[in-house]
Amino acid sequence: MEGRPQRGYRAIHPAGDAREDWTILRAFSELTGTTLPYDTLDAVRERMAEIAPAFSAANRISAAEWQDFGAAGDMSGDPFVNSVSDFYTTDVISRASDTMAECSALFVTGEQGKTGTDG
Repeated sequence: MEGRPQRGYRAIHPAGDAREDWTILRAFSELTGTTLPYDTLDAVRERMAEIAPAFSAANRISAAEWQDFGAAGDMSGDPFVNSVSDFYTTDVISRASDTMAECSALFVTGEQGKTGTDG
């Protein structure tokens, strides 16, 4: 968010036949007949820096080039409206869960009823 590219470092060597992502893409490029010219991670990083110079300054904030953005227009006096009608089903796992759908419906509608602890 602040324009600071960071490097990720391998914590451990891949187990068994596992590979780092860049080596998988490199091997796949060979199979497609368009072999990528990167034989090391440093070569990949050098190419990234050629395409996007900010990547050559890892862990440093690069000044952004300011440009015009947005458009002039009339402001409405209408209040802001939350575009999310049910926060509890905003992710795919919750939406696919029958139990979460039932719980969410009860919570959102306020029809939970009383439990034994309500007296």
